[in-house]
Amino acid sequence: MQIHPGMPPYTDTAGNATIRIGKDCQPMTGTMRRKIGVVTGDSDYTAETISGNISNFLSPSALEIIRNLARKENAPDALLRLSDLDFLEKLDLIKGKEITRAGLLIAGNKVSLLQYFPGFNWTYLKMDSDTKYSNRVDDNDPIPVAVTRIEELILAHNPITTLEQGLFHFEYRAYPVIAIREALLNAFCHTDFHVRAPILIKHFPDRIEISNPGGFIGGINSSNILHHQPVPRNPALINSLLKMRLVNRSNLGISRMYEALLIEGKEPPMIHESGDTVCVTFIRREFSPSFRAFVEQSNQKGRSLGVDELIILEFLLRHREGETTKLAALCQRDESRIKDILFKMEERLLIEEKELEGKPFWTLKPSVRQQLLVSGDLNQDQQMDLESAKTAVLNTLKKKLELGEEGVTNKEIREVTSYNRQQVTRFISQLRKEYPQIKIKGQGAGSYYIWDDKKK
Repeated sequence: MQIHPGMPPYTDTAGNATIRIGKDCQPMTGTMRRKIGVVTGDSDYTAETISGNISNFLSPSALEIIRNLARKENAPDALLRLSDLDFLEKLDLIKGKEITRAGLLIAGNKVSLLQYFPGFNWTYLKMDSDTKYSNRVDDNDPIPVAVTRIEELILAHNPITTLEQGLFHFEYRAYPVIAIREALLNAFCHTDFHVRAPILIKHFPDRIEISNPGGFIGGINSSNILHHQPVPRNPALINSLLKMRLVNRSNLGISRMYEALLIEGKEPPMIHESGDTVCVTFIRREFSPSFRAFVEQSNQKGRSLGVDELIILEFLLRHREGETTKLAALCQRDESRIKDILFKMEERLLIEEKELEGKPFWTLKPSVRQQLLVSGDLNQDQQMDLESAKTAVLNTLKKKLELGEEGVTNKEIREVTSYNRQQVTRFISQLRKEYPQIKIKGQGAGSYYIWDDKKK
């Protein structure tokens, strides 16, 4: 006899359930039950149907926008030629002569959305500071309309950089349009529509934050979201948008966000969970013509750069060096996979491995670094080259000795060279091998370096 285990969650005779969180078993809340139902496929709020005259639920303007968006994404002509009701039925938004909740979210009018999704709305804030805003827009448009309107609001404060190449002029915005669109679609598609909270867009002078109610599900977190298998919170909604080619099933939206920023020499987005809210943050950075040109040249040579490689190049350009474990965390890869990526990049003469006091680390090949950097591109231009740093530190140490002052701390060297703490430690270690006169005094945070040329 074979007895199969029951389906979780497991309960006691009173109907109470617990769930393991870390090392502890904690009471299962309604939100947790709902998340389990979503992951197992037992619950899809957007697949529920609503009885009534379908035409009374629809927004003609939303339907027109949907068709235009689908046409831009090269949706099948046979789909686009259908009547409105046949079009929605083909998208699985009408079932058994009743419209689904997903149908309302995609093509419903505001009255219907307010009635059947009373907590659904979006808010755009143009922030002047962390506490003050100069413009606020609130609405409850269907998703395609909402995304279009929010893009327009962001576009008004998303300046363009023009790059001239021969007879052609290429325009790049501070925040790539494709990254913003993917983040907005992701926020609306993965919203928990049971929660009465808005999809919130905060547009600061130096960043954009896009957040939605509904935390991560299905084992996804901020440390694995880049490569995790997709776990849709609202399968019916996503399936319909998929048929219009506005989203994809392969979790490529996150990768597209990363790529859109990285190919322009900008930092990838920051994605984090706070309570039951997920927030995507884009940091405003200047466009790097040299980085973009390097990526394009690699593509033309048949050596296209993947997201992992772009993450590594951008990080090493900005921070000069990185250990394998750090790069693995940035790329959200395990150590064996990241080593394979790093060794292949080394074979392509993009990066090189170095070692100091038995500790290996990676840096860009000098020729690659030179290609990626132009004057004013990144903060590294403010960092001293090695020989200049040596001269500056040696002169400071000797000057301190002449004046009878204490030596130089790690912090003071960082201020002079613009190196980070780890880089200063390695730099001083190398410098002390060349100049034994450099001694260390004190311990921990109170330690400092002196010049001692007394003969023993």
